[in-house]
Amino acid sequence: MKPTLSFYTIFFFASLFMIRLSGLLVKVVLARSITPYEYGIITLVVLALPAVFSLLTNFCFYDVLSHGKNGRKYFSFSILYTLVVTAITFLTVFIFHESIFNFLNLPLDSWRRLYTALIIVVFPTAILVDLMGLAQGFRKYTTSIIISSLPPILRLLFVLIVVYILRITDFSLILLIFALPSLVTLIFILSKESPTISSNLRSIVPPSKSMLFWGFSIFLIGTFAGLGDSIVRIVVSHDLGLEWQAYFDVSLTLVSILTFFSVTLHFISIPEATSIDNREELLLKSGGLGDVARALFSYLIFSVIVIYFYSHELINFLFSESYALAADYAIILAIGFSFFFVQQFLAYINVSFYQETQINKTLIFITSFFLIFFPIFTHVLIRILGFLGAYISLTLSLSFYTLATIITSKDLAPIRYLFAKGGRLLVCSLITFILAYYIKLSLLYGLIVYTCVFTFLIFSLGYLNVELIFDMFSKNKSPDEQNN
Repeated sequence: MKPTLSFYTIFFFASLFMIRLSGLLVKVVLARSITPYEYGIITLVVLALPAVFSLLTNFCFYDVLSHGKNGRKYFSFSILYTLVVTAITFLTVFIFHESIFNFLNLPLDSWRRLYTALIIVVFPTAILVDLMGLAQGFRKYTTSIIISSLPPILRLLFVLIVVYILRITDFSLILLIFALPSLVTLIFILSKESPTISSNLRSIVPPSKSMLFWGFSIFLIGTFAGLGDSIVRIVVSHDLGLEWQAYFDVSLTLVSILTFFSVTLHFISIPEATSIDNREELLLKSGGLGDVARALFSYLIFSVIVIYFYSHELINFLFSESYALAADYAIILAIGFSFFFVQQFLAYINVSFYQETQINKTLIFITSFFLIFFPIFTHVLIRILGFLGAYISLTLSLSFYTLATIITSKDLAPIRYLFAKGGRLLVCSLITFILAYYIKLSLLYGLIVYTCVFTFLIFSLGYLNVELIFDMFSKNKSPDEQNN
Protein backbone atom coordinates (compact mmCIF):
# COMPACT_ATOMS: atom_id res chain seq x y z
CA MET A 1 0.00 0.00 0.00
CA LYS A 2 1.24 3.46 -0.93
CA PRO A 3 0.05 6.92 0.14
CA THR A 4 -2.70 8.52 -1.92
CA LEU A 5 -2.23 11.27 -4.47
CA SER A 6 -3.71 13.69 -1.92
CA PHE A 7 -0.95 12.75 0.51
CA TYR A 8 1.79 13.25 -2.07
CA THR A 9 0.23 16.58 -3.02
CA ILE A 10 0.19 17.96 0.51
CA PHE A 11 3.67 16.54 1.11
CA PHE A 12 5.03 18.24 -1.99
CA PHE A 13 3.15 21.43 -1.16
CA ALA A 14 4.68 21.46 2.32
CA SER A 15 8.11 20.82 0.82
CA LEU A 16 7.54 23.58 -1.71
CA PHE A 17 6.60 25.86 1.17
CA MET A 18 9.93 25.03 2.80
CA ILE A 19 11.70 25.71 -0.49
CA ARG A 20 10.06 29.11 -0.90
CA LEU A 21 10.49 29.94 2.76
CA SER A 22 14.17 29.10 2.56
CA GLY A 23 14.51 31.20 -0.58
CA LEU A 24 12.62 34.04 1.05
CA LEU A 25 14.68 33.96 4.24
CA VAL A 26 17.99 33.86 2.40
CA LYS A 27 16.91 36.89 0.37
CA VAL A 28 15.90 38.65 3.56
CA VAL A 29 19.37 37.99 4.99
CA LEU A 30 20.97 39.27 1.79
CA ALA A 31 18.77 42.36 1.59
CA ARG A 32 19.69 43.30 5.14
CA SER A 33 23.42 42.54 4.74
CA ILE A 34 24.37 44.00 1.35
CA THR A 35 23.30 46.89 -0.85
CA PRO A 36 20.39 46.68 -3.32
CA TYR A 37 22.98 46.86 -6.13
CA GLU A 38 24.86 43.80 -4.80
CA TYR A 39 21.55 42.07 -4.12
CA GLY A 40 20.56 42.67 -7.75
CA ILE A 41 23.83 41.15 -8.99
CA ILE A 42 23.48 37.97 -6.92
CA THR A 43 19.82 37.33 -7.76
CA LEU A 44 20.48 37.96 -11.46
CA VAL A 45 23.60 35.79 -11.73
CA VAL A 46 22.65 32.93 -9.39
CA LEU A 47 18.87 32.79 -9.91
CA ALA A 48 17.59 34.53 -13.06
CA LEU A 49 20.36 33.67 -15.56
CA PRO A 50 20.57 29.96 -14.56
CA ALA A 51 16.79 29.75 -15.06
CA VAL A 52 17.22 31.06 -18.60
CA PHE A 53 20.20 28.80 -19.34
CA SER A 54 18.26 25.75 -18.13
CA LEU A 55 15.96 26.19 -21.12
CA LEU A 56 18.97 25.28 -23.27
CA THR A 57 20.82 22.83 -21.04
CA ASN A 58 17.75 20.69 -20.28
CA PHE A 59 15.36 21.67 -23.05
CA CYS A 60 12.28 19.42 -22.74
CA PHE A 61 14.05 16.33 -21.40
CA TYR A 62 12.78 16.76 -17.82
CA ASP A 63 9.24 16.43 -19.18
CA VAL A 64 10.19 13.54 -21.48
CA LEU A 65 11.75 11.67 -18.55
CA SER A 66 8.68 12.32 -16.38
CA HIS A 67 6.46 10.34 -18.77
CA GLY A 68 5.02 7.59 -16.60
CA LYS A 69 5.38 4.76 -19.14
CA ASN A 70 8.25 5.51 -21.51
CA GLY A 71 10.34 8.36 -20.12
CA ARG A 72 13.06 6.45 -18.27
CA LYS A 73 14.59 4.83 -21.36
CA TYR A 74 15.74 8.25 -22.61
CA PHE A 75 17.78 9.07 -19.51
CA SER A 76 21.23 8.39 -21.03
CA PHE A 77 20.48 10.55 -24.05
CA SER A 78 19.23 13.42 -21.89
CA ILE A 79 22.42 13.35 -19.79
CA LEU A 80 24.56 13.40 -22.93
CA TYR A 81 22.54 16.29 -24.34
CA THR A 82 22.84 18.23 -21.09
CA LEU A 83 26.62 17.83 -20.90
CA VAL A 84 27.20 18.88 -24.51
CA VAL A 85 24.86 21.88 -24.49
CA THR A 86 26.13 23.08 -21.11
CA ALA A 87 29.71 23.06 -22.42
CA ILE A 88 28.68 24.97 -25.57
CA THR A 89 26.72 27.50 -23.49
CA PHE A 90 29.63 28.32 -21.22
CA LEU A 91 32.06 28.53 -24.11
CA THR A 92 29.73 31.04 -25.78
CA VAL A 93 29.43 33.13 -22.61
CA PHE A 94 33.21 33.06 -22.20
CA ILE A 95 33.80 34.29 -25.75
CA PHE A 96 31.16 37.02 -25.66
CA HIS A 97 31.31 37.89 -21.95
CA GLU A 98 32.02 41.56 -22.54
CA SER A 99 28.92 42.12 -24.68
CA ILE A 100 26.71 40.04 -22.38
CA PHE A 101 27.84 41.78 -19.19
CA ASN A 102 27.47 45.24 -20.73
CA PHE A 103 23.95 44.38 -21.92
CA LEU A 104 22.92 43.28 -18.41
CA ASN A 105 24.69 46.19 -16.69
CA LEU A 106 26.83 43.72 -14.75
CA PRO A 107 30.27 44.97 -13.59
CA LEU A 108 32.76 43.96 -16.26
CA ASP A 109 35.71 44.17 -13.88
CA SER A 110 34.18 41.26 -11.89
CA TRP A 111 33.32 39.07 -14.85
CA ARG A 112 35.65 36.19 -13.86
CA ARG A 113 34.14 35.61 -10.42
CA LEU A 114 30.60 36.06 -11.73
CA TYR A 115 31.33 33.65 -14.59
CA THR A 116 32.73 31.11 -12.12
CA ALA A 117 29.64 31.43 -9.90
CA LEU A 118 27.46 30.88 -12.95
CA ILE A 119 29.28 27.63 -13.79
CA ILE A 120 29.02 26.39 -10.20
CA VAL A 121 25.25 26.89 -10.31
CA VAL A 122 24.29 25.92 -13.86
CA PHE A 123 26.23 22.67 -14.38
CA PRO A 124 25.02 20.72 -11.29
CA THR A 125 21.52 22.18 -11.62
CA ALA A 126 21.28 20.88 -15.19
CA ILE A 127 22.22 17.36 -14.10
CA LEU A 128 19.84 17.53 -11.13
CA VAL A 129 16.94 18.42 -13.42
CA ASP A 130 17.57 15.25 -15.44
CA LEU A 131 17.74 13.18 -12.25
CA MET A 132 14.52 14.73 -11.01
CA GLY A 133 12.82 13.91 -14.32
CA LEU A 134 13.94 10.27 -13.99
CA ALA A 135 12.52 10.09 -10.46
CA GLN A 136 9.24 11.57 -11.70
CA GLY A 137 9.01 8.97 -14.45
CA PHE A 138 9.33 6.23 -11.81
CA ARG A 139 6.82 8.19 -9.70
CA LYS A 140 9.39 8.27 -6.92
CA TYR A 141 8.00 11.53 -5.63
CA THR A 142 10.06 11.53 -2.44
CA THR A 143 13.33 11.59 -4.40
CA SER A 144 11.99 14.38 -6.62
CA ILE A 145 11.12 16.44 -3.57
CA ILE A 146 14.61 15.95 -2.09
CA ILE A 147 16.26 17.11 -5.31
CA SER A 148 14.12 20.23 -5.55
CA SER A 149 14.14 21.20 -1.86
CA LEU A 150 17.72 20.53 -0.76
CA PRO A 151 19.52 23.37 -2.66
CA PRO A 152 17.46 26.28 -1.23
CA ILE A 153 17.57 24.82 2.28
CA LEU A 154 21.35 24.41 2.09
CA ARG A 155 21.68 27.91 0.64
CA LEU A 156 19.84 29.35 3.62
CA LEU A 157 21.98 27.34 6.05
CA PHE A 158 25.25 28.38 4.38
CA VAL A 159 24.35 32.07 4.20
CA LEU A 160 23.17 32.15 7.82
CA ILE A 161 26.47 30.61 8.96
CA VAL A 162 28.54 33.06 6.92
CA VAL A 163 26.59 36.23 7.75
CA TYR A 164 25.36 35.72 11.31
CA ILE A 165 27.83 33.26 12.85
CA LEU A 166 31.08 34.11 11.06
CA ARG A 167 30.05 37.76 10.59
CA ILE A 168 31.35 37.83 7.02
CA THR A 169 29.83 40.33 4.60
CA ASP A 170 32.38 40.10 1.78
CA PHE A 171 30.45 40.13 -1.49
CA SER A 172 32.68 37.59 -3.28
CA LEU A 173 32.39 35.02 -0.49
CA ILE A 174 28.61 35.44 -0.20
CA LEU A 175 28.32 34.99 -3.97
CA LEU A 176 30.30 31.74 -3.77
CA ILE A 177 28.28 30.44 -0.83
CA PHE A 178 25.07 31.33 -2.64
CA ALA A 179 26.20 29.28 -5.64
CA LEU A 180 27.47 26.09 -3.93
CA PRO A 181 24.27 24.29 -2.75
CA SER A 182 23.40 22.81 -6.16
CA LEU A 183 26.83 21.18 -6.38
CA VAL A 184 26.53 19.75 -2.86
CA THR A 185 23.07 18.40 -3.67
CA LEU A 186 24.31 16.75 -6.86
CA ILE A 187 27.06 14.92 -4.97
CA PHE A 188 24.52 13.70 -2.39
CA ILE A 189 21.98 12.48 -4.97
CA LEU A 190 24.63 10.68 -7.03
CA SER A 191 25.69 8.74 -3.97
CA LYS A 192 22.13 8.04 -2.78
CA GLU A 193 20.60 7.02 -6.11
CA SER A 194 23.65 5.43 -7.77
CA PRO A 195 21.95 2.01 -8.42
CA THR A 196 18.98 3.60 -10.21
CA ILE A 197 21.18 6.03 -12.11
CA SER A 198 23.73 3.46 -13.27
CA SER A 199 21.08 0.94 -14.36
CA ASN A 200 19.47 3.56 -16.60
CA LEU A 201 22.73 4.69 -18.22
CA ARG A 202 23.35 1.45 -20.10
CA SER A 203 22.21 2.49 -23.57
CA ILE A 204 21.71 5.79 -25.37
CA VAL A 205 18.26 5.92 -26.94
CA PRO A 206 17.16 9.20 -28.54
CA PRO A 207 13.48 10.08 -28.06
CA SER A 208 11.12 9.30 -30.89
CA LYS A 209 9.69 12.18 -32.87
CA SER A 210 6.29 11.85 -31.21
CA MET A 211 7.80 11.67 -27.71
CA LEU A 212 10.04 14.67 -28.37
CA PHE A 213 7.07 16.62 -29.71
CA TRP A 214 5.00 15.72 -26.67
CA GLY A 215 7.80 16.68 -24.29
CA PHE A 216 8.35 19.98 -26.10
CA SER A 217 4.67 20.83 -25.68
CA ILE A 218 4.81 20.22 -21.93
CA PHE A 219 8.13 22.03 -21.72
CA LEU A 220 6.79 25.22 -23.28
CA ILE A 221 3.67 25.20 -21.15
CA GLY A 222 5.51 24.54 -17.91
CA THR A 223 8.28 27.08 -18.42
CA PHE A 224 6.15 29.98 -19.62
CA ALA A 225 5.70 31.72 -16.26
CA GLY A 226 9.23 31.06 -15.02
CA LEU A 227 10.74 32.18 -18.30
CA GLY A 228 8.47 35.23 -18.23
CA ASP A 229 9.82 36.15 -14.79
CA SER A 230 13.40 35.85 -16.01
CA ILE A 231 12.72 37.81 -19.20
CA VAL A 232 11.18 40.67 -17.23
CA ARG A 233 14.13 40.70 -14.82
CA ILE A 234 16.60 40.86 -17.69
CA VAL A 235 14.67 43.63 -19.46
CA VAL A 236 14.32 45.59 -16.21
CA SER A 237 18.05 45.20 -15.55
CA HIS A 238 18.85 46.43 -19.06
CA ASP A 239 16.31 49.28 -19.23
CA LEU A 240 16.28 50.55 -15.64
CA GLY A 241 19.32 49.09 -13.84
CA LEU A 242 20.16 46.45 -11.26
CA GLU A 243 18.50 48.21 -8.31
CA TRP A 244 15.13 48.15 -10.09
CA GLN A 245 15.70 44.47 -10.84
CA ALA A 246 16.13 44.01 -7.09
CA TYR A 247 12.77 45.67 -6.39
CA PHE A 248 11.06 43.51 -9.00
CA ASP A 249 12.69 40.40 -7.53
CA VAL A 250 11.26 41.29 -4.10
CA SER A 251 7.76 41.57 -5.59
CA LEU A 252 8.15 38.20 -7.29
CA THR A 253 9.45 36.68 -4.08
CA LEU A 254 6.31 37.78 -2.25
CA VAL A 255 3.97 36.63 -5.00
CA SER A 256 5.88 33.36 -5.35
CA ILE A 257 3.44 31.86 -2.87
CA LEU A 258 1.00 31.70 -5.79
CA THR A 259 3.42 29.57 -7.79
CA PHE A 260 3.11 26.90 -5.11
CA PHE A 261 -0.17 25.88 -6.65
CA SER A 262 0.82 25.72 -10.34
CA VAL A 263 4.16 24.05 -9.54
CA THR A 264 2.39 21.45 -7.40
CA LEU A 265 -0.06 20.88 -10.24
CA HIS A 266 2.84 20.35 -12.65
CA PHE A 267 4.53 18.00 -10.19
CA ILE A 268 1.60 15.57 -9.99
CA SER A 269 -0.38 15.98 -13.21
CA ILE A 270 2.03 14.71 -15.89
CA PRO A 271 3.10 11.45 -14.16
CA GLU A 272 -0.51 10.73 -13.16
CA ALA A 273 -2.08 11.61 -16.51
CA THR A 274 0.46 9.60 -18.52
CA SER A 275 0.04 6.54 -16.30
CA ILE A 276 -3.71 6.15 -16.79
CA ASP A 277 -5.90 5.76 -19.88
CA ASN A 278 -9.26 6.70 -18.38
CA ARG A 279 -9.75 10.48 -18.45
CA GLU A 280 -12.97 10.36 -16.43
CA GLU A 281 -11.34 8.34 -13.67
CA LEU A 282 -8.49 10.86 -13.44
CA LEU A 283 -10.78 13.86 -13.04
CA LEU A 284 -13.81 12.45 -11.24
CA LYS A 285 -12.38 9.89 -8.81
CA SER A 286 -12.64 11.00 -5.20
CA GLY A 287 -9.25 12.25 -4.05
CA GLY A 288 -7.95 12.18 -7.63
CA LEU A 289 -6.35 14.88 -9.74
CA GLY A 290 -9.62 16.76 -10.22
CA ASP A 291 -10.27 17.18 -6.50
CA VAL A 292 -6.64 18.06 -5.83
CA ALA A 293 -6.70 20.74 -8.56
CA ARG A 294 -9.82 22.35 -7.09
CA ALA A 295 -8.28 22.41 -3.63
CA LEU A 296 -5.13 24.06 -5.00
CA PHE A 297 -7.17 26.62 -6.94
CA SER A 298 -9.29 27.59 -3.95
CA TYR A 299 -6.27 28.33 -1.76
CA LEU A 300 -4.63 30.21 -4.60
CA ILE A 301 -7.61 32.59 -4.59
CA PHE A 302 -7.28 32.92 -0.81
CA SER A 303 -3.58 33.76 -1.20
CA VAL A 304 -4.47 36.58 -3.62
CA ILE A 305 -6.69 38.04 -0.90
CA VAL A 306 -3.81 37.85 1.58
CA ILE A 307 -1.46 39.65 -0.82
CA TYR A 308 -4.05 42.37 -1.43
CA PHE A 309 -4.33 43.22 2.25
CA TYR A 310 -0.86 42.44 3.59
CA SER A 311 1.72 43.01 0.83
CA HIS A 312 3.13 46.16 2.43
CA GLU A 313 3.33 44.65 5.89
CA LEU A 314 5.01 41.50 4.57
CA ILE A 315 7.65 43.33 2.55
CA ASN A 316 8.39 45.89 5.27
CA PHE A 317 8.72 43.12 7.84
CA LEU A 318 10.83 40.81 5.69
CA PHE A 319 12.93 43.11 3.53
CA SER A 320 12.77 46.46 5.38
CA GLU A 321 11.18 49.72 4.26
CA SER A 322 13.93 50.17 1.67
CA TYR A 323 11.99 47.78 -0.57
CA ALA A 324 8.52 49.19 0.15
CA LEU A 325 8.16 50.21 -3.49
CA ALA A 326 7.93 46.53 -4.43
CA ALA A 327 4.71 46.15 -2.42
CA ASP A 328 2.82 48.76 -4.44
CA TYR A 329 2.51 46.50 -7.48
CA ALA A 330 2.45 42.98 -6.00
CA ILE A 331 -1.32 42.55 -6.42
CA ILE A 332 -0.92 43.08 -10.17
CA LEU A 333 1.31 40.01 -10.42
CA ALA A 334 -1.08 38.05 -8.19
CA ILE A 335 -3.91 38.52 -10.70
CA GLY A 336 -1.76 37.23 -13.55
CA PHE A 337 -0.71 34.08 -11.67
CA SER A 338 -4.37 33.32 -10.88
CA PHE A 339 -5.15 33.20 -14.58
CA PHE A 340 -2.06 31.11 -15.21
CA PHE A 341 -3.19 28.28 -12.91
CA VAL A 342 -6.30 27.78 -15.04
CA GLN A 343 -4.18 27.64 -18.18
CA GLN A 344 -1.83 25.08 -16.64
CA PHE A 345 -4.64 22.74 -15.56
CA LEU A 346 -6.34 22.79 -18.96
CA ALA A 347 -3.13 22.46 -20.96
CA TYR A 348 -1.55 19.66 -18.91
CA ILE A 349 -4.64 17.45 -19.06
CA ASN A 350 -5.29 17.96 -22.76
CA VAL A 351 -1.69 17.48 -23.87
CA SER A 352 -1.27 14.39 -21.70
CA PHE A 353 -4.39 12.62 -22.97
CA TYR A 354 -4.63 13.54 -26.61
CA GLN A 355 -2.29 12.02 -29.18
CA GLU A 356 -3.35 14.24 -32.11
CA THR A 357 -0.41 16.46 -32.91
CA GLN A 358 -2.68 19.27 -34.09
CA ILE A 359 -3.65 20.04 -30.48
CA ASN A 360 -0.02 20.19 -29.46
CA LYS A 361 0.89 22.27 -32.51
CA THR A 362 -1.69 24.88 -31.59
CA LEU A 363 -0.37 25.17 -28.04
CA ILE A 364 3.21 25.29 -29.27
CA PHE A 365 2.35 28.10 -31.67
CA ILE A 366 0.50 30.11 -29.02
CA THR A 367 3.23 29.68 -26.42
CA SER A 368 6.03 30.46 -28.87
CA PHE A 369 4.23 33.59 -30.06
CA PHE A 370 3.85 34.94 -26.53
CA LEU A 371 7.45 34.13 -25.60
CA ILE A 372 8.83 35.86 -28.70
CA PHE A 373 6.55 38.84 -28.20
CA PHE A 374 7.15 39.02 -24.44
CA PRO A 375 10.52 40.88 -24.24
CA ILE A 376 9.42 43.41 -26.87
CA PHE A 377 6.12 43.98 -25.07
CA THR A 378 7.91 44.41 -21.74
CA HIS A 379 10.44 46.85 -23.19
CA VAL A 380 7.70 48.99 -24.77
CA LEU A 381 5.60 49.11 -21.59
CA ILE A 382 8.61 50.04 -19.47
CA ARG A 383 9.36 52.88 -21.87
CA ILE A 384 5.76 54.09 -21.63
CA LEU A 385 4.89 53.38 -17.98
CA GLY A 386 8.28 53.11 -16.32
CA PHE A 387 8.75 50.48 -13.63
CA LEU A 388 5.00 49.78 -13.55
CA GLY A 389 5.26 48.53 -17.13
CA ALA A 390 7.22 45.46 -16.02
CA TYR A 391 4.31 44.34 -13.82
CA ILE A 392 1.65 45.12 -16.40
CA SER A 393 3.61 43.22 -19.05
CA LEU A 394 3.90 40.00 -17.04
CA THR A 395 0.28 40.06 -15.85
CA LEU A 396 -1.21 40.81 -19.27
CA SER A 397 0.95 38.14 -20.89
CA LEU A 398 -0.17 35.48 -18.40
CA SER A 399 -3.82 36.53 -18.75
CA PHE A 400 -3.89 36.66 -22.55
CA TYR A 401 -1.98 33.38 -22.72
CA THR A 402 -4.67 31.75 -20.59
CA LEU A 403 -7.50 33.17 -22.70
CA ALA A 404 -5.78 32.06 -25.93
CA THR A 405 -5.40 28.53 -24.56
CA ILE A 406 -9.07 28.35 -23.60
CA ILE A 407 -10.28 29.73 -26.94
CA THR A 408 -8.22 27.28 -29.00
CA SER A 409 -8.85 24.22 -26.83
CA LYS A 410 -11.16 21.58 -28.30
CA ASP A 411 -12.00 20.05 -24.92
CA LEU A 412 -12.90 22.29 -21.98
CA ALA A 413 -13.90 19.45 -19.64
CA PRO A 414 -11.06 20.25 -17.17
CA ILE A 415 -12.23 23.87 -16.97
CA ARG A 416 -15.84 22.85 -16.48
CA TYR A 417 -14.81 20.55 -13.66
CA LEU A 418 -12.60 23.18 -12.04
CA PHE A 419 -15.44 25.73 -12.02
CA ALA A 420 -18.32 23.31 -11.48
CA LYS A 421 -19.00 24.84 -8.07
CA GLY A 422 -17.42 28.19 -8.82
CA GLY A 423 -20.32 30.10 -7.28
CA ARG A 424 -19.58 28.55 -3.89
CA LEU A 425 -15.90 29.44 -4.18
CA LEU A 426 -16.88 33.01 -5.08
CA VAL A 427 -19.10 33.26 -1.99
CA CYS A 428 -16.31 31.93 0.25
CA SER A 429 -13.86 34.39 -1.23
CA LEU A 430 -16.22 37.37 -0.91
CA ILE A 431 -17.04 36.62 2.71
CA THR A 432 -13.34 36.31 3.57
CA PHE A 433 -12.53 39.51 1.65
CA ILE A 434 -15.28 41.49 3.39
CA LEU A 435 -14.17 40.28 6.82
CA ALA A 436 -10.57 41.26 6.08
CA TYR A 437 -11.67 44.66 4.74
CA TYR A 438 -13.74 45.65 7.76
CA ILE A 439 -12.02 43.87 10.66
CA LYS A 440 -8.44 44.73 9.62
CA LEU A 441 -6.52 42.37 11.86
CA SER A 442 -2.74 42.55 12.15
CA LEU A 443 -0.63 40.31 9.93
CA LEU A 444 -0.21 37.30 12.23
CA TYR A 445 -3.74 37.24 13.62
CA GLY A 446 -5.18 37.97 10.19
CA LEU A 447 -3.44 35.02 8.56
CA ILE A 448 -4.61 32.66 11.29
CA VAL A 449 -8.22 33.89 11.48
CA TYR A 450 -8.85 34.29 7.75
CA THR A 451 -7.27 30.94 6.91
CA CYS A 452 -9.57 29.22 9.40
CA VAL A 453 -12.61 31.12 8.11
CA PHE A 454 -11.87 30.37 4.47
CA THR A 455 -11.14 26.68 5.17
CA PHE A 456 -14.38 26.32 7.11
CA LEU A 457 -16.37 27.97 4.32
CA ILE A 458 -15.03 25.95 1.36
CA PHE A 459 -15.78 22.67 3.13
CA SER A 460 -19.05 23.65 4.78
CA LEU A 461 -20.47 25.18 1.59
CA GLY A 462 -19.41 22.12 -0.40
CA TYR A 463 -16.84 23.48 -2.86
CA LEU A 464 -14.48 20.82 -1.52
CA ASN A 465 -15.45 17.44 -0.08
CA VAL A 466 -14.31 16.88 3.49
CA GLU A 467 -13.22 13.36 2.48
CA LEU A 468 -10.27 14.98 0.74
CA ILE A 469 -8.77 15.62 4.18
CA PHE A 470 -9.06 11.96 5.16
CA ASP A 471 -7.59 10.89 1.81
CA MET A 472 -4.36 12.62 2.75
CA PHE A 473 -3.77 10.00 5.45
CA SER A 474 -5.18 7.01 3.61
CA LYS A 475 -2.96 4.36 2.01
CA ASN A 476 -5.27 2.47 -0.27
CA LYS A 477 -6.15 4.66 -3.25
CA SER A 478 -2.96 5.85 -4.85
CA PRO A 479 -1.26 3.92 -7.63
CA ASP A 480 1.81 2.03 -6.66
CA GLU A 481 5.07 3.85 -6.92
CA GLN A 482 7.16 2.03 -9.44
CA ASN A 483 10.66 1.11 -8.39
CA ASN A 484 13.53 0.27 -10.61
